[in-house]
Amino acid sequence: MNRLLRLAVGLGIATMVVACGDGSREAQMSTSPPAASAKAKVARAAEPDPLADRAVGPGLTALKPIRDGALVVVPIAADNPVHSPNYLTFDEGMRRGLVSVRELPETDFGTLRIANRSDQTLCVMAGEVVLDGHQDRTFAESLAHAPASRDDVTVRCVEPDRDDGPSRVFRSANAMVHSALRRELYQGTQSSVWEEVRRYNKAREIYNDTSTYKQAAARQAVGEQNDWRARVMAQLAAVPERDRVVGLALALEGRLISVDVFATPELYVKMEPKLLGSFVAQAVDAGREMRTPRPAEIKDLLAGAASSECGKTGIAPPVENKTASVD
Repeated sequence: MNRLLRLAVGLGIATMVVACGDGSREAQMSTSPPAASAKAKVARAAEPDPLADRAVGPGLTALKPIRDGALVVVPIAADNPVHSPNYLTFDEGMRRGLVSVRELPETDFGTLRIANRSDQTLCVMAGEVVLDGHQDRTFAESLAHAPASRDDVTVRCVEPDRDDGPSRVFRSANAMVHSALRRELYQGTQSSVWEEVRRYNKAREIYNDTSTYKQAAARQAVGEQNDWRARVMAQLAAVPERDRVVGLALALEGRLISVDVFATPELYVKMEPKLLGSFVAQAVDAGREMRTPRPAEIKDLLAGAASSECGKTGIAPPVENKTASVD
């Protein structure tokens, strides 16, 4: 019996020694990461931070993005902003009776005539909508119009089923077309513009005799779209660098859509409501993939942007033609 007891005790001590030995090896292994893991950490530490350099152009910096629903906007600040009151917006000029838009005498449907009777440079953006005349239209190019000038400008029709009317004079719709339609102005044709107008109206359940964009434009200033725009504007107003902000980049579903930069902070503030209205009008169709474009993407799009004295606008190609790099 004593022999059996001594044997059991001996076996127990041996088991404890083995267990303790295994535990020591496990502890040693847990405190010593595999070489591959250590190398991976070193490699990650050596990679440049894509957000470290927020420069998006000469003297321009991307600020912290603002997110609301499907919408992501990136404010762009000028490092050394130029402050000048010498710029007049289209809506401001129309409201004050200093700017007029008319049909040409020979009625060229692709061209309208703008008269700037002010002593300021008039800034007109591609996508701003005018109503009446022989058909509702939108400007197809962003241009600066000198004081006391009269210029013929390229336009696109946004009312496919009308080509006549009682007046040759236009009024402002106080709205800009949504982003997909803006893209067609830069990269498409009159036919593709009509196609996008009809598609957007159908998606919004807007029906009228002439297939005009007029009702879609009006919705930007009422209801859900207006509330959405107001929320984003409130966030932009609270940006610490507000007095240096000169533009916005728009991203939807993780893709960079457009970049707009204006000549001065004052001009940007005047254009902000209309620009955001067009962003929200596009965002109503978007999902909620809240990824932000890298500053390098914004810089690349802005580098090839169409420009005038009033600023620059860059529009990204459709998603099927380009896969954006995002964070």
